[in-house]
Amino acid sequence: MKVMYCPEQDVLRILFREAPIETVDRHGSGLIVDYDQHGRLVGLEVPEASQRMARPGHVEIAPMDPVREEQGNGGQRLGD
Repeated sequence: MKVMYCPEQDVLRILFREAPIETVDRHGSGLIVDYDQHGRLVGLEVPEASQRMARPGHVEIAPMDPVREEQGNGGQRLGD
């Protein structure tokens, strides 16, 4: 996973994996979601990132805690 911030364009990009982008979904909130030819998530873009979060150029990536059963998906991680 790569996290990149472009201060000139004020865009935060989160790339989950390297793959050609086939479909781009633009949500009403401004979030842009990229998918590959099989509909799998490739990346996210957050335009106007400095208005949506504090210090977008200093995003820290922390390991995720396992998803717990009480969160409604039988204890499975997303994508399992």
